[in-house]
Amino acid sequence: MVLTVWAATDASGIERLRTKLFDIADHAPGTVGVAFVSDRDTVTVNNGARYPMMSVFKLHQALAVADALERNGSSFDSVLNIKASSLDRETWSPMLKTVGDNDFNISIGKLVDYALTASDNNASNILFDRIVNPAQTDAFIRRIAPDTTFSIA
Repeated sequence: MVLTVWAATDASGIERLRTKLFDIADHAPGTVGVAFVSDRDTVTVNNGARYPMMSVFKLHQALAVADALERNGSSFDSVLNIKASSLDRETWSPMLKTVGDNDFNISIGKLVDYALTASDNNASNILFDRIVNPAQTDAFIRRIAPDTTFSIA
């Protein structure tokens, strides 16, 4: 969808913007949230809704994995043995195209790469199972960003 944004330099411009954003959100399928921040004002639409993080959590996971590796004296070059039977064949996983139906060895760095750049769910699940679980990831993010308003669970 294309939205033409005009310079909202006065209260009436901000109100026109607010009205247009609410109109778009009201007619879109699902719950749409918008935050428009300028040096003069902030306009939010459905700001109180709780939205799923979707794959955005994988960035937080990668940061927590890096922290855990550093604290444990390990590295991204550390290799894990993965059993093919432990992989979910019904989820998004470009890694499966590479490994097929075989057990395999893979570095933690390559798993993080799959999770971040290909949004691979199996890679993310392995990292949660073997390196840092969702609760540990959430706790790590809260240590570095204490005013976080989301949770990883």
